[in-house]
Amino acid sequence: KQDQEITGLFSVGSLSYYINEDPQKRFNGLTAGEMRKEAMKGNIKNCPIAPNHRIEKYWQKIHEKKIREAKKSSADY
Repeated sequence: KQDQEITGLFSVGSLSYYINEDPQKRFNGLTAGEMRKEAMKGNIKNCPIAPNHRIEKYWQKIHEKKIREAKKSSADY
């Protein structure tokens, strides 16, 4: 069922290409399918996640906001 849901989002050809033929820099040149096979065998302990700059920017803004609020509340005393 999960495979049916995934293929509804992508064409079967593009999904197959990504899994079986597209080497990923983050996987040291392995395809997603090769990485999964190695992980299922227990040969890979962690799987690197590509950085998402939008999420990093989001958390940076939250961190900056907390610092501003802390400075503001300490100045009030």
